[in-house]
Amino acid sequence: MSRGLLKTLTYSLMHLTVAIAVAYALTGNWTIALSIGLIEPFIQTIAYSVHERLWDRWIPGRSSPVQSIHACAITLERIEMHARTHDASGRRGAAPA
Repeated sequence: MSRGLLKTLTYSLMHLTVAIAVAYALTGNWTIALSIGLIEPFIQTIAYSVHERLWDRWIPGRSSPVQSIHACAITLERIEMHARTHDASGRRGAAPA
């Protein structure tokens, strides 16, 4: 058995144990605690998959290539417009070229 698979299995066992323990601490009922402990990891796996897909579509601070190219074009236009309307010292009123 690979180390990665062993780590996954031991983490799953730990997650199951913690889920059951927390559910028992909250309810005082072993039947409910075992039910929650067995259902929660399944639901968590689905939630994790949904989260990963959404995260791949949107990452804070990263824009799509099309948005990035558009932003560069707008920035370049603004720089060119500023150069046309300002003199070398940065003051307005430069003569049009």
